[in-house]
Amino acid sequence: MNETEIREATQADLDALVEILVRGFSDDPLYRWFTHPQRFDSVMARMFRDDLERSYLADGGLCYIAEDGNAASAWRRPPGSHPDSLLARLRETRELIAISGVTRFPRIWQLMTRCAEEHPTEPHWYLSLLAVDPSQQRTGVGSTLLAHALERVDADHLPAYLENSKARNLEFYERHGFRTFKRLEFARGGPYLWLMWRPAR
Repeated sequence: MNETEIREATQADLDALVEILVRGFSDDPLYRWFTHPQRFDSVMARMFRDDLERSYLADGGLCYIAEDGNAASAWRRPPGSHPDSLLARLRETRELIAISGVTRFPRIWQLMTRCAEEHPTEPHWYLSLLAVDPSQQRTGVGSTLLAHALERVDADHLPAYLENSKARNLEFYERHGFRTFKRLEFARGGPYLWLMWRPAR
């Protein structure tokens, strides 16, 4: 059983959070599909840093980090509705192009648009990001991290929602009560995004 301690992250953990997320998503098929291929690590670091500061270490967000620095997650508190909007995306076009590059810009635009359209409107906790260092995957630290956060979710008696981009993670999330209600396909044969919902308890 994994004994890693989990705590709520603060602004002081920003650099560590970014490093964990970049390592944890390094082989993610969906991120690889829409991100500039020659600048993947640097672009991902910038994207995660901006997102954490704006949406998850600020009001409305909540981050958890493993004390050993090998795992982290980012949540939106209830109502959990997607903070993105068409107007916001239009204002951020330059930033989105910096992430994707010009040729892949339609991909990131499609991804953000479809995620916003499918995001549930019922009040919920939204698990936006969960990453475990590749060297520590399948050791139990991910389950410890998720279970810790779900205690907070269950204390509110609210459902939880996430978007999963790896088929191999389906069983992991299912063990914690999530079920797929829709699969989005972004190109013929993939990549995919599984939309998963965990009912209130």
